[in-house]
Amino acid sequence: MRKIFTRYVLSLVLAVWSSVCFADIDENFNSLEINRVAVLEGWSFSYCYGAYREGDNTNHVLHFSTGSNAETPAVGKACNARLTFYYAKSTMNNSAFWVSLGKSGAKFEGDKTFVNYSIETKDKTFQLASLNIYGALETTRVSFNSNSTNAFVIDDLKLTTSTPITISETGTTSSFTAQLADVTLERSLTAGVWSTMCLPVDVTTEMMKTAMGVTEVKMCTFTSCANNAMTFTKVDEVAAGTPFLVKVNANVTNPTFLLVDVKNTAASEVTDGDVSMVGCYGQTTLTAGDGQQAVFLTADGALKKPSASSSTMKGLRAYFRVPSNFAGARIMIADEEATGIDLTLQDEAPADGAVYNLAGQRLTQPTAPGFYVSNGKKIIIK
Repeated sequence: MRKIFTRYVLSLVLAVWSSVCFADIDENFNSLEINRVAVLEGWSFSYCYGAYREGDNTNHVLHFSTGSNAETPAVGKACNARLTFYYAKSTMNNSAFWVSLGKSGAKFEGDKTFVNYSIETKDKTFQLASLNIYGALETTRVSFNSNSTNAFVIDDLKLTTSTPITISETGTTSSFTAQLADVTLERSLTAGVWSTMCLPVDVTTEMMKTAMGVTEVKMCTFTSCANNAMTFTKVDEVAAGTPFLVKVNANVTNPTFLLVDVKNTAASEVTDGDVSMVGCYGQTTLTAGDGQQAVFLTADGALKKPSASSSTMKGLRAYFRVPSNFAGARIMIADEEATGIDLTLQDEAPADGAVYNLAGQRLTQPTAPGFYVSNGKKIIIK
């Protein structure tokens, strides 16, 4: 059984709606006495009852039957929010219900104002539901309605409002408070170019498309390094704090991620042998140990050392620690091209006009037809 809230705390939290929690799951709910819940301040009920153990009126579930309805208090402010609750049937037959937002203007995912649930489990096991609510107003209420003759219960209901936060590439923040938030990133991405990134939220390619307003997103994480070639693997999701490469098919400026869980997770580094990719949330001074050098990925796809006058890199990015003798470095991304090599990177600060083959070997003057690299860019000799 989850932690039991006292009557006083329950009433107080419900009035605030910042992270509302009502009712604690009791898996033996079917043996509970059925009584109307009087402590749920601001709620309205119609043929809907609270259940609690005899002699303990602080452990609640909501019990629905034919024609039941329960409506929460108003959200109380304009915001995005997340509704979570557990649900189960209390009869041996299948049950069904729906959750709605009425005509408040708020919407669930997919521009819906209601979501249907059908309970077909053979036992009375609780299932978790999670619904994002967009554009809630002060007057928005959430309704639970029974459309079945068979009874069901809901429990551990929470409505958490999202906090708008901005994370700037010029900031110095290295840690964040865990919270539900609408996160705006103050940084840009150039179309068709691999860029480094490190975020305090878990992301998927679909989330990135929505937040960045693009139709294509590719993400890769560092997996290994051999013969001065850093190998990256394409992924569909990246955990908070993990540095990665990203490429979009349109220019992006200041994207916003709605209703995401900001994690209290430090930016990490991924290492293979003596090569590391180091993630950073805020502006960072590039550092390296003895026998190593710190290099970063530029907007034009070159891997360069910081200048003598400045070794500071903007935040929401990552840099690399490589050996001092790491010459002709290149990035390999499987299936990006027929060759498997997307980008060959130089480790020299100035553009010196040197030409390399795809194995990273410096050439005096290439003559054979094929792909080569000069000043961090691919060239073709036919």
